[in-house]
Amino acid sequence: MKLIWLFLSLLIFSSPIYAQIPTYKIGALLHLTGEFPMQGKAFREGAELAVDEINNNYQVLGYKVNLILEDSQYKPITANLVAKKVLNIDNVDAGIIGTITEAMSVGAAFEAAKTPLMVLWDSAPELDDIGEYTFAIGPWAPSTGEGAAEFSAKKLRAKTAVIIGTSNPWPEAVSKVFTEEFTKAGGKVIGQFMAEPSEADFRTIITKAQQLSPDVFYCPVPNNIITFFKQLKQSNIKVPVITGDNLTDTIIKELGSAAEGIYQTQVSDPNSEQTKSFANAYQDKFHKKPEMILFSAWAYDSIKLLASALALAQGDRLVANKNLYKIQNYSGASGIISINKNGSSPTRVKMFQIKKQKLELLKN
Repeated sequence: MKLIWLFLSLLIFSSPIYAQIPTYKIGALLHLTGEFPMQGKAFREGAELAVDEINNNYQVLGYKVNLILEDSQYKPITANLVAKKVLNIDNVDAGIIGTITEAMSVGAAFEAAKTPLMVLWDSAPELDDIGEYTFAIGPWAPSTGEGAAEFSAKKLRAKTAVIIGTSNPWPEAVSKVFTEEFTKAGGKVIGQFMAEPSEADFRTIITKAQQLSPDVFYCPVPNNIITFFKQLKQSNIKVPVITGDNLTDTIIKELGSAAEGIYQTQVSDPNSEQTKSFANAYQDKFHKKPEMILFSAWAYDSIKLLASALALAQGDRLVANKNLYKIQNYSGASGIISINKNGSSPTRVKMFQIKKQKLELLKN
């Protein structure tokens, strides 16, 4: 009898059902502290939701994911340190990272390790130039400035503009593109004011900008957003204001009447069916509504895409990397994703306006 049970046990536990499931390690280098911790938290939640869905469905998918979370602190130096850790110690199969600021400091390390890296919040020519293992699915940075300039010139019929931003890579890049495109359309940027990232009192800058009497304000301000737009409202500004993918539902709610009427460029519609479906799954897991749904969606989509590419390649990173370039018309939580030959999914922005504390997509 004992021999029979031993034989049955060996038969059961050596069957394919009990065979070891391949587990792919994905490093998540996210700014959970420092500047923009809310975005970092949203990225983490989206990534965790994707991992849970994969691991809960491993018997069908045939693989699992191990998420290795590291805090980049939105500092290039820190991002570089944690990148070396996940690559050299954890030996991850792929990675995700929040922004262009951090990606520019770690891209070379991922390229040297021949390990795919996906950037969440940004896509840009600078990221395309890093190499063949760097991918990006966030807003195409030039499109942010182009969309705002085109809308200002054609829809608002503005002839003059003033830019207010902060001195870090994203606002500087989109402001440059806005100036170029607005000028091509026959407009003129008559003033540009770039505050320090730590600035919390914008009233002097706003006053100087108002004195120039522009037709439109372009305000790519990612730092101290709530303070800036409240002070802008208090200045009793009378002309249209445009910003770019910074005003989330949470921030809009906190701004209250100060957000009313502001125009914003962003790539995805938070009211799309795919994003709504993702929001329901998010609420089931975290028992709350997503505060920064697109940020969570970018991380969610990235984990799903990386894991699938690795699984199809049976863990071979070089083959997985080639698989990522084959992604076309993927209907993700953040929108349609198609990877081009440079590794980006360069989606043009759409224009939204805040009405009654909601982002409303404007018709072309």
